[in-house]
Amino acid sequence: MSPTGSFKDRGSSLVINIAKKERVAEFVEDSSGNAGASLSAYAELQI
Repeated sequence: MSPTGSFKDRGSSLVINIAKKERVAEFVEDSSGNAGASLSAYAELQI
């Protein structure tokens, strides 16, 4: 099972890792569902 229970976790992990490599300080995700929950969880792990 994915860490957040979302099928979006794999993509979110990739997005966060690329953002970290590119030194992106912040970004915005317009989602009220799985994508938003997954991205926020992975972003929290990177802090």
